[in-house]
Amino acid sequence: MRLTPFDLTTIGADGTGMASATAKQLDEAIERTTVPRHRDLLEVVKEHFVAELIDNDIERTMATLVHNPRYRSYGLNPEGLRIPTAMNTDAEVRDWYNALFETGRDIRGLEIDILLVDDDSVAMHCTHYNPFPSLLKYYPDAEAHIDVGRKGFSAKATSGFVPFDGLLMAGEIQYYDLGVGLGDIVYAD
Repeated sequence: MRLTPFDLTTIGADGTGMASATAKQLDEAIERTTVPRHRDLLEVVKEHFVAELIDNDIERTMATLVHNPRYRSYGLNPEGLRIPTAMNTDAEVRDWYNALFETGRDIRGLEIDILLVDDDSVAMHCTHYNPFPSLLKYYPDAEAHIDVGRKGFSAKATSGFVPFDGLLMAGEIQYYDLGVGLGDIVYAD
């Protein structure tokens, strides 16, 4: 299904509110889904997302996962830093999330462009928006290509696949088409 796009003018210049906007998209998907099993899976994805990116709650995040979830990541994360390509234990996943929580609340999110749900998985194609302050922190050369006096974001494609075991996420498989380039520059002022 296609979901209502973000209104980037409502997102703070530092990305504040982005995760909340993604959560609203997940609410829309839950409301529009007519298959009870699919709705249940989306509820788990939303709980995981809110616990991870808005509340920074490690126990709630881990409670949505099977024991020793399988995480696979390809490409680079939004800040241009290598994401662990494989995590297979609770300890590795917990350490990853705790490090992520140190960067702040409600400043990361994905605009869900296409969402697919079946009885055993959720897949999505998204646009990742990286706010200029974060972009400049990790890509100092970006300043020559953007108007730093304006509110804006670097936009790049991201895809994710979430397999389930019952009503727990068995992990995440993600591809970040973020490379080292700036992506599309989007101004929101």
